[in-house]
Amino acid sequence: MTAQQGPKAGILIPEEVARVAARNGSMIPEEHTTAVNLSSFMDEQGVESRFDVTADATVGTLGISPSALPPNPVHLKYVEAGSWAEEQGLAPGDELVSVNGVAVADLDIVGLDRLLRKERPLCLAMVRRDRPHYVPITPT
Repeated sequence: MTAQQGPKAGILIPEEVARVAARNGSMIPEEHTTAVNLSSFMDEQGVESRFDVTADATVGTLGISPSALPPNPVHLKYVEAGSWAEEQGLAPGDELVSVNGVAVADLDIVGLDRLLRKERPLCLAMVRRDRPHYVPITPT
């Protein structure tokens, strides 16, 4: 993939993205079409935040309910008011990506359940995507 300079926006864009936008009926002429791969802006723009929380031996129940179980992505469906999870700032929609360093995708349902209910200390790696996906573009 090569990149070209967007003449009006002043940023690098993949050539095939500009061609697809133009081919799919974009009202902007192809030579002025600008698109950005948002993954390169996730950390800079705060679109995605990653954080860890750890439950020590004093924590009984976590106070979370998942919306799905492995092998599907595990997002929090519910966070109980006043629970350990709420105290840690967890919120519905947060994604659980690993437990004690093991990727959730590598766990089975029984293994995940055992870890969440009985393992302490328990380190949960979370991802939050809570802001609109936008990329500010300043004309040059």
